[in-house]
Amino acid sequence: MPIEITKAEETSTPPQKPEQSISSSDFIPTEEKLRFKDVVGLDEAKQLLKRTVGMSLTHKDEYEHYGKERKLGLLLYGPPGSGKTFIAKALAGEFAIPIIIANIAELISEYVGETAKNIAAIFKQVNDTAKENGKGCILFFDEFDAIARKRSGRAEGEAAALRSALDTLLTEMDGVSQRNEDTFIIAATNMPWELDAAVKRAGRFEDMLYIGLPKLSDRRKLLKKELARASKDVVSVWTWRVARATYGWSNADLKKLCDDSKAFAMERKIAGKSGKITTGLMVWLASRTKTAGNIEWFAQAKDTLKNMGDADQVYAPLKKESESLTDFQEVKSFIRIFSLYIF
Repeated sequence: MPIEITKAEETSTPPQKPEQSISSSDFIPTEEKLRFKDVVGLDEAKQLLKRTVGMSLTHKDEYEHYGKERKLGLLLYGPPGSGKTFIAKALAGEFAIPIIIANIAELISEYVGETAKNIAAIFKQVNDTAKENGKGCILFFDEFDAIARKRSGRAEGEAAALRSALDTLLTEMDGVSQRNEDTFIIAATNMPWELDAAVKRAGRFEDMLYIGLPKLSDRRKLLKKELARASKDVVSVWTWRVARATYGWSNADLKKLCDDSKAFAMERKIAGKSGKITTGLMVWLASRTKTAGNIEWFAQAKDTLKNMGDADQVYAPLKKESESLTDFQEVKSFIRIFSLYIF
């Protein structure tokens, strides 16, 4: 996500530096109640997170006993709305480890040097939290590309403003590794190919985990979960039919479909009509919903990977899903319209 930074005109009053910068105490760790059981699907991702993050923070003595270096960072990547933040929170809750979620909008400042100070402050808070509770701490960055994008591809003003921020980030990560702190850093991005190469070097975010779109069975589970919030007497839905009609939809897309269906049915009930949430209603709303965002994202990813020599190895899961989804686009409308009748 490019950050536009404008330079104040000479005739105007230059922007004043804030009276007080963000301090480490401004980043509050949370004790998540979510667990892996709350995450529908993504079984392979859960297992990998258990082996890398969970074991690294909860079995530190065993790592030292076997002389094995602990992992420091993990990069989650995938299409928008696939649940990257949700699974990071569930990981923290699964192992009862505090998590600090870095709000990129709060970290980035228009004032020179402030973004770097904010990054240093949040790392200090993570380290302090890990020491206080004795269990460690997880630091999570969403929209990571906002501060870790390739330095060579930035506009001149933007590069000057954010270069020190990225340098600070890398320095802080190296410091965590050298001091052997009980900290694990997770970052999420929709555009991993846009990240600076230094970020993905060994000892930083050398491991990447693809968080993709839900499969048919998982879409059905997600629909059931969301519809279960409504009273049983207003729901008459064959979820497997709706799941078939929503191929290529993300977790967020499915949740919105359920919310829209509830709102539509509720308005009809208030108007004195049938207030049932039905299969036909949901398939009809699905057919009218624009989900081109994911299609466009996968199409962009597919084109980008063509020009990358190591794409087959590094982005294998993404490449497989992008080819499947973009090829399926031509018949997607047919499936939505006729799934109610033929499936």
